[in-house]
Amino acid sequence: MVAGAFTGHLLALGLKPVGTGDESGDSVFEGPIWDNLPAVQNNHVYREESCGFVFSDPISLEAQLKFVVDSLTKTE
Repeated sequence: MVAGAFTGHLLALGLKPVGTGDESGDSVFEGPIWDNLPAVQNNHVYREESCGFVFSDPISLEAQLKFVVDSLTKTE
């Protein structure tokens, strides 16, 4: 996996909601490659779990923009 060469200091992921029965890709989030990504180490991974990233209509785009803005401006 060459993820480390192609990821930046933050990751925004569009995922299926937990419990939908398709957790086959969960292994991506385990192991040394994932753990060593700068975004993971700095807690800059933003997960959108509503299947809302469809890029095809204005309502979805507005929701996606809100997710991105909220994710990047939240304080912990």
